[in-house]
Amino acid sequence: MTLTLTSTLETGGLNEPARPGLPAFDRKLHFVWRISQAALLVQLVGMIVFTTVQYSRFDLTIDFANYSQAWVAIAHGHLDPYSSVMGLRFWRNDFELLMWPLALFYWLYPHAVTLLWLQAFAIAGGELVVLAWVKESLSRGDKRHPQAAPLLGLVALLLLVTPWSWFTLGFDFHLEPFATLFALLAARDLWAGRYRRLLLWVPLTLISCAAAASLYVIAIAVASLLTRRGPRLIPALVLLTGLSWLAFSAAIGGMELGGHHTLASSYGYLTNEAVSHISYTNILTGLAVHPLRAVDMFRSHAGYVTGYVASGGIIGLTSRWGLIPAAIVLLPSALDASPIFIQFGSAFQSWAAVLILIAGSALALQRITERNVRLGSFAIFGGLPLAVSAAVGALTVTVIPSYADRVSPAAVTKLAALDAELPAGAQVIVSQGIVGRFGPDRLACYYFPRGLPERYALHSRRAPVWFILGPVDGPGEGKPPETLQAIKYLEDLHAGLVTHGAGIWAFRWIPPAGVSVVVLP
Repeated sequence: MTLTLTSTLETGGLNEPARPGLPAFDRKLHFVWRISQAALLVQLVGMIVFTTVQYSRFDLTIDFANYSQAWVAIAHGHLDPYSSVMGLRFWRNDFELLMWPLALFYWLYPHAVTLLWLQAFAIAGGELVVLAWVKESLSRGDKRHPQAAPLLGLVALLLLVTPWSWFTLGFDFHLEPFATLFALLAARDLWAGRYRRLLLWVPLTLISCAAAASLYVIAIAVASLLTRRGPRLIPALVLLTGLSWLAFSAAIGGMELGGHHTLASSYGYLTNEAVSHISYTNILTGLAVHPLRAVDMFRSHAGYVTGYVASGGIIGLTSRWGLIPAAIVLLPSALDASPIFIQFGSAFQSWAAVLILIAGSALALQRITERNVRLGSFAIFGGLPLAVSAAVGALTVTVIPSYADRVSPAAVTKLAALDAELPAGAQVIVSQGIVGRFGPDRLACYYFPRGLPERYALHSRRAPVWFILGPVDGPGEGKPPETLQAIKYLEDLHAGLVTHGAGIWAFRWIPPAGVSVVVLP
């Protein structure tokens, strides 16, 4: 995949092998390009190692259970899989059609960790696209940028140290990184006026995930329209495609967004209507009628937005290719009543803004410094903002090792034994912080104590139900006393205790005749 992507990026003779006869400019730029590629490859290896360790330690939550369950089902011919994790048909969870072609990778290595490896490739691929985009910008035309090699090196450094790529990788599995990769490829071709390949990149972006991917396509189309490069017809068609896909996905019920996160819970504060479901029209009307509510919500999340912008390079806000897409990507998350999609630990939807800002920063720095080639001027206008961004990344990246400590080794041993014991097709109800590995091959549901009863419909009224609860271990559990209350309730139900230790409790329960629902406090 890396070789294929690199080959795709090296089109138009932009990255020909360095020859002795090449000008010094080309030799320096080519050297920095190759060193940067090697550094990104080392980063990719590190990501694969990290995510493999995460998988081996059962440090995966509901999202991984949802995607891995659908991935395995599709690979085995169940083309309309039901997500027991989200409680709906998988395609209705943000219309993520890319999972169907991704299921082909199951037969290369039939283990769910493959999904995490593919995500690592998508993240590294997105970074590589940004690097290639900047290199192409520095190489275009007869007039070469005098500080091209240092600028490309600064961009590579920023891509390497930004923590958002690691946060995106560390929070389970999502299809937004794939949408980001394809959207960046589309953005680069729009910027360069190469329109034929948009027939590949835009559809791949849109089938990755309806909500975020549509925004990505809309963002790059608007940026292309406002930069006034070339004819307007093509970016206008791209914009129309993004808007149409968003409307179509919503109209057919492909954006139900399983679980407890809905448009009503996210943007219901903008409207006075007491409805369980609101439309995009309700949201836009609410923004127009109650703009101060949106301003107050943005202020509450301004710290997160500042972190993304600083890490992407503040100077990128002076470039239309930085400012416009970043604003369109970040604003929906910044206005969400829940910080889940804007907070740093779950950056998978907002990560695209960081990469596009890095590209925008490079384009802005190129424009600023091309008339004044002195190193002092370059450092002031270019090095300082990038140094600030690198410092933000260096400070926040220190939290990454904590991912490896969230599930203890003793708990891992218990969970691995249970994973091996549970039969395929078993219905399991697992604490949300450790449910990820139990998703494939099983009817997995998650338990997340929030102070409200959790209600589960039983798929088979006489088949045993397994409960695996971790009141101490696992990320995001949050409320051990309530989980312990659920454990006491299972004991009162006369569920059989299978194992207990290292913060893990496992029960096996056969529902009495006539019981079709179980409720955990």
